Amino acid sequence: MTYLLLTVAAVLPAVLLVWYFQARDTFPEPPGVLWATFAYGCLSVIPAVILGVTLEQTFQATHALSAAAFEAFVIAALCEEACKLAVLLGYSFRHSAFDEPMDGIVYGATASLGFAALENIMYVLDGGFGLAIVRGVLSVPGHAAYGAVMGYYVGRARADRERRWVLVGQGLLSAIVLHGLYDLPLMLTGHDAAAGPATSPARAPIGAATMGLLVIVWVVTVVGGWVWTVRLVRRLRAEQADAPPQTTALPALPSPSDAGGEVPVASSPVAPVRDWRYYATWVVVFGGGAVASLAFLFSALAAVAAASGDVPRDKVFYLAIGVFVIGVVPGLIGFAAFIFGVRRLNRLA
Repeated sequence: MTYLLLTVAAVLPAVLLVWYFQARDTFPEPPGVLWATFAYGCLSVIPAVILGVTLEQTFQATHALSAAAFEAFVIAALCEEACKLAVLLGYSFRHSAFDEPMDGIVYGATASLGFAALENIMYVLDGGFGLAIVRGVLSVPGHAAYGAVMGYYVGRARADRERRWVLVGQGLLSAIVLHGLYDLPLMLTGHDAAAGPATSPARAPIGAATMGLLVIVWVVTVVGGWVWTVRLVRRLRAEQADAPPQTTALPALPSPSDAGGEVPVASSPVAPVRDWRYYATWVVVFGGGAVASLAFLFSALAAVAAASGDVPRDKVFYLAIGVFVIGVVPGLIGFAAFIFGVRRLNRLA
């Protein structure tokens, strides 16, 4: 029972984010293809681990910074993002449902969230609910952003055969950079915490100034990745608003040579709302998702405590009331706020 609750707690943030990207698509994807992509994303953890372990044996670090950088950008970012890309290109990209640029973001984020869900389960089963909260708030949304940015370029590549592999490479590189910058301070902190004697060059302590700079980079990466993702989604929704009804074939993008050096411009769309309501709606989306996830985690933690006998039998009734008031009710309200916020974003756009 405990492991089941931990598993659900680990997967919930990923499921909410899959729903977010699906809801932001004007032409939603077939559920079967979407969740198959999620499942393949889960399975991509296996080759990523094998690649990471293999590469780890080939590099001998001489300093904590170089060791952390190799782990962050190569073992974690390169191996994981390459395996997610393999899912995106090997399955989603080849399916007839993948027929517009927005599909790249939806399927890219979904494959990445499948990866994040299984990875999260492994971490949470070992680290408990505290780690579930941290990863649910930071790591899982981070994976979604990496996959969405990579998927954006793959979606563009779907329409541009001449530059297809350049765009795919650009998407992979963007995901690796975002992922690596996110992991670098975490990896470096781990190396520094395990530092040996100061005379050991591979375990030299990290200076406060260096760590401060890396923390700034980490925060900028977390915020910047999602700002980038939101802008890409908004851009493609604007394109969808100007597009004719969806067809099975996606025409190639026009090139400057096709129009005498100028690319035809569609009629000007209605400018999306960018006043206080738009930003307030984003607060509702993030706040609702966070409240729903944390409330469920609290409820699951209380259930585990009751099932394991940590709570006296005469206190179980009071625990149930507390879970209902502090966990179930806020969780339902948060989930409703999350759904309301996403739908309102669609209307404002």
